[in-house]
Amino acid sequence: MRSDFRIRPARPQDKEAVLEFTRHTWGEENGDYIPEVWDAWLADRQGRFLVAELEGRPVGIGKVTLQGEGECWLEGLRVAPQYRGSGIAHTLQLEATKVARELGAHIVRFATASWNEAVQHMAQEDGFSRVARFAYYEAAPDPDQAGRRAREPFVLEERVLPALRRASHESQYLLASQGLYAIGWSWRALSVERLRQHLKKGEILAYIGPGGGVDAWAILTSPWGSSAAWVSFLDGAPAAVEELSQIVRGRAGRAAAKEVQAMFPIDWEHLPLLEELGYQREMDAELWVFEQRFA
Repeated sequence: MRSDFRIRPARPQDKEAVLEFTRHTWGEENGDYIPEVWDAWLADRQGRFLVAELEGRPVGIGKVTLQGEGECWLEGLRVAPQYRGSGIAHTLQLEATKVARELGAHIVRFATASWNEAVQHMAQEDGFSRVARFAYYEAAPDPDQAGRRAREPFVLEERVLPALRRASHESQYLLASQGLYAIGWSWRALSVERLRQHLKKGEILAYIGPGGGVDAWAILTSPWGSSAAWVSFLDGAPAAVEELSQIVRGRAGRAAAKEVQAMFPIDWEHLPLLEELGYQREMDAELWVFEQRFA
């Protein structure tokens, strides 16, 4: 295990070296998202962007992102190929967790692929526990879908927050996900305040039943830099979920989105239904969310 490196804040001049060693993170033909987020991560004054430096050169990175409500997301853990297995990743994760705590977080999470046994082992060593399993899905936008639906969903206002709270307490999606939902490739708890913020942004669509209850509802978000329509949450009665999921494809088509993307819990009861409707699983691997809570 190496000890001749140091962890420090990232600097603008690190970019070239970091982009070089992350160029083929996912294989020779697959790049990395680091070039897309570099400037935003460097400019983030609430979180921290860490670099592992060896002999004056960056050899690893890790990002600490504050999500609000005492939650923190760890992402972008990368080590130059020639230094993997030397303890740099482990030290970066320990430092990132320490920084998150210093920033006031009481919950720290990250996700990794189900095949990544090295990261899973490191997580368990450092006090993290697996709390949820997700799969990544895509569906093709279809502008004609909206015209085939018998009814249009409502864009909800804040006055329906109590009904949404009741619906969330009964949600099989949230039961399967341990209360988590994804915005892009990061997860957080679906709290009442987050529901309120999504309502204010007009990001929640729903079918409301005759008695004022929620038949089905969805949270549609636009993660930074995404040209896709993201389904961050979807649940309800099967027939209403079917209609709403297809409405999403129709709206995505009319908005010229390239695709509809979603992270669905592995044990969610509506997964077979969504697959029948054209939502296709795009990765064999699962995405496992790990969590550590501070006293």
